[in-house]
Amino acid sequence: MSGNTQFAGRVFVSLNGARLRSKSGAKLNVGGVERTAVETDQGTLGYTEKTKTPTVECTVIMARDTDLVALGNTVDSTLVFETDIGVAYVLKDAFVTEPPEFTGGEGEVSLKFAGTRCERV
Repeated sequence: MSGNTQFAGRVFVSLNGARLRSKSGAKLNVGGVERTAVETDQGTLGYTEKTKTPTVECTVIMARDTDLVALGNTVDSTLVFETDIGVAYVLKDAFVTEPPEFTGGEGEVSLKFAGTRCERV
């Protein structure tokens, strides 16, 4: 293994082609199937499945051009979650799941998005 291998660290979040001023700590859940063990007194019998929606959570810095109302109205959008090593995922048909929440004093806005599917690009 080479000593010069870079691993993912920084993340860049873009909404409809515009890069958001996202802080460190953005989260991606690629969605898929969530499995839950079915247990009895005799042990685990197997599992049940349910679908899990792909999501992205991030915190952006509030600036003069940050439009909280427009962000809150986000639907049918394309959200790209790109790492600093060139690995990227696209959230298709993305929509905001909760109204943006601004924290005074911190200058931060919490954003939560979901989509119909997530694809690696």
